[in-house]
Amino acid sequence: MGERTDTTWVRDAARQTMINNGHDNRLYREITIPARAAALADMRRRVGEALSDARLSAEETEAIVIALNEACMNVIQHAYKGDSANPIKLSIECAPDAVHFELLDRAAPIDRSRVHGRPLADVRPGGLGVNFIRELMDEVAYTYPADGVGNCLRMTWRRRATEHPQR
Repeated sequence: MGERTDTTWVRDAARQTMINNGHDNRLYREITIPARAAALADMRRRVGEALSDARLSAEETEAIVIALNEACMNVIQHAYKGDSANPIKLSIECAPDAVHFELLDRAAPIDRSRVHGRPLADVRPGGLGVNFIRELMDEVAYTYPADGVGNCLRMTWRRRATEHPQR
């Protein structure tokens, strides 16, 4: 059996007050992922559960899970360089019009200008994670956490017209 991630539904009072005043029904989920490839199976399952709660289709969920799995593998391989001492934090915000993801690591800050996929014409195994992420997500932004320690990847999936809004 794979490693378990830690999942918490977040009901931040300030966020909840803002949301309730706007009659919005957003869901927040935070997942702590051990920085080991073996932990990603449990992460994929938990993200699938969160997206099911947000009423995304199986096909949409699969695309998002692929992008998140690629992002986590990039952190494990490139940011942490295989050092599993620090976890990866994934936050999910399910809003009526989009699902927002924030992936935080505690690795040395990356040079964001060097984050790019290799050319697709360069046919060989590996190295396509960034391409997948950019192709599958509607918005992708690399930033730094407010405390200046680590890296932050923000991704947004816009709900398609055929989806059922969250109730």
